[in-house]
Amino acid sequence: AARAAGYRLLTSYDEWTKTVEKGSTSPGFDGFFPEYFTKEREKSCHLSQSIGSSILGVATLKKNAFTWNELSDLSVYTLGIVDGYSNGEAFDEAVKAKKLAVDLAPSDAVNTQKLLQGKVKGIVIDRNVLRYTLSRLKSKEAVVFNPKPIAELTLHVCFQRNAKGLVMKEEFDKGLKQVNLKRA
Repeated sequence: AARAAGYRLLTSYDEWTKTVEKGSTSPGFDGFFPEYFTKEREKSCHLSQSIGSSILGVATLKKNAFTWNELSDLSVYTLGIVDGYSNGEAFDEAVKAKKLAVDLAPSDAVNTQKLLQGKVKGIVIDRNVLRYTLSRLKSKEAVVFNPKPIAELTLHVCFQRNAKGLVMKEEFDKGLKQVNLKRA
């Protein structure tokens, strides 16, 4: 999509909170991705059209798997989350209201390690990110992703909230229309 819009995409990887900070304010960056749509984020950057979606859920150790129906069912567990991530409006509100206990990690990899080490009962994670992280850790067999999702959220590029960012967002959105995301 960036190429179709006439841009060359260069990426940099960092912990999420640093990624957001750099992508939002640093003159060396034009934005960051992937970002979930939230009302709060929409105020702080120019969000592109959707570049995909994310199914968020709870991963547990197979030997300690549990089921849940309502978010309130999760209140008896401490769940690992990544610092700075949105985990869906309902989940985030329950955390803010202290109805859910969470343990912060700087990344999905660290969060997954905490789960594998038994430091948390479950982690909130995107299903595809979990698959990728477990394949790199060679621990696929130890973890299960609960079939009940916490949320399904759209993914976006978050361009800096300035005139240049608005132009880039508009051009990127035009480029998206030229790309088959399922094949990209």
